[in-house]
Amino acid sequence: MYENFFNYIFAVIFPFGQDGWKVLSLVSVIFAFKYFNLWKKDKIIISIFIFLIYGLILAIFSADIISNFEEIQNYFIGWLLPFLLGHAVIDDKNKTNILKIYIYTFSIIILISFLAYFNIIPYRLGYMTFIRDNRLAVLLAWHTVFGCKCGFIFAMLITLFIFKKNIDYSILILSVIFFIAILLSGTRSAYIGIFAAFVLMTGYYVYSRCLFKKIFTITFLFLTLFLLIYNTNPYLHERINKTSLTKEKSLTQRIEMYKFGINLISKSEYTKLLFGFGPSNSVKQDGNINNLGHFHNIYLQIFLDFGMIGFIFFILILFFILKKSICLYNQTKSNLFLMLIFAWIAILISELFDCTLRNQFFAGQCFWITGLVLGSTKTDKN
Repeated sequence: MYENFFNYIFAVIFPFGQDGWKVLSLVSVIFAFKYFNLWKKDKIIISIFIFLIYGLILAIFSADIISNFEEIQNYFIGWLLPFLLGHAVIDDKNKTNILKIYIYTFSIIILISFLAYFNIIPYRLGYMTFIRDNRLAVLLAWHTVFGCKCGFIFAMLITLFIFKKNIDYSILILSVIFFIAILLSGTRSAYIGIFAAFVLMTGYYVYSRCLFKKIFTITFLFLTLFLLIYNTNPYLHERINKTSLTKEKSLTQRIEMYKFGINLISKSEYTKLLFGFGPSNSVKQDGNINNLGHFHNIYLQIFLDFGMIGFIFFILILFFILKKSICLYNQTKSNLFLMLIFAWIAILISELFDCTLRNQFFAGQCFWITGLVLGSTKTDKN
């Protein structure tokens, strides 16, 4: 009962990005006694826990203990605690209602941010900032974090709409809201992630159901929306058109970071390859390009920070999430599991170009929703 109550509160508070959601995540610890026998058998929880313990050990033996512990804290608060909180919900009705409340609350904030974007209301209301550098970057999130958060939800919604037997226009409207938010955020990694996930999603839909009309209509709708916003929004037009691997600073810096990371791997002694440089330490090996703070590639970042051992634990976390989602979808044919699969596909592709899973605000959403969906095997077929 209490776990449901705390998750409902979390669903309302989390979109606002205040520290209250972190306190609610800590509440998940009290459920450890109630669900210990279940959690100790869950491979996702075990792999996250091992990853964190391993990171703590690296932090203890690091030269910069404080910053290393702060990095591990990001993973602890963003990965484990929200996952456990969502995982504590075991009945399908509450699970679905909690997800609805979260998405509706998030969408209302996005609609308000649209007003700020088009100068109808101020770009800042109290602590709430909606616009940064001409891009949607709602509340406490940078535009990349906000764009990827919307990308995760959009992938869920559009999967649910496409695979739902009956047409649900409310889901379509929500999909449109989140799609526009992604475009206005200017987050190109999110563009790539949702595009790749959409292609895979539509391919699977056509393969499994041999239906083309619905896919064609949806593709036409979102392509039209994209072209409309692209042609009427000077900033978006400029941001996409100026994309250049040789001239644009944000991309050239990323390429330099990738080269630096690969070079660091090739020149590192085997102990560094095995155990890494320590959480958040690898990027500090060269002060000339440290201004970015991370490698803009979560896989490169994890490998260099935690070494091959930590990278294996990280891949296991992702593997167990996708494996359990696929297995439960095959067993139940519930679209809840299918939408989670494509949401993670979108994020794992976008993370080739960024490190948003290091961000508590973004990772907290992904792991909370994942825990919520995977916390019970009893599902209603849509």
